[in-house]
Amino acid sequence: LVDAPAVLNMVDDEISRARDARSRAMVEQLRAVPWRRRLLQITVPVACIVVYLVWTDRGAPADTIRQLVVPESMKGWLLILPYALLVPLLLVRDWVQLRLLRRNVNGRDHAPHSV
Repeated sequence: LVDAPAVLNMVDDEISRARDARSRAMVEQLRAVPWRRRLLQITVPVACIVVYLVWTDRGAPADTIRQLVVPESMKGWLLILPYALLVPLLLVRDWVQLRLLRRNVNGRDHAPHSV
């Protein structure tokens, strides 16, 4: 390809068009996802906590729930940290990805194309 700059340009243009098409398809898919499905992802960690409480045969007394929500030791904080970070991540990840894809697609639309 070093000796054939026209072929190299053609391949680069094709790669650029394929990336644009992939980005547009991803934008369409992200727009199509309903909020109910996104909120359903948050119910999984909550369901895990409920199953844990039932499995340990404690039920859900106030002290147990308080210990899960507000741990008393550093080990307890490290145990709930992934869940605490998971909720906001699940809520904003599609929105952030959609914004980044839109910016990339719009930037490519306004960039001059080589012919």
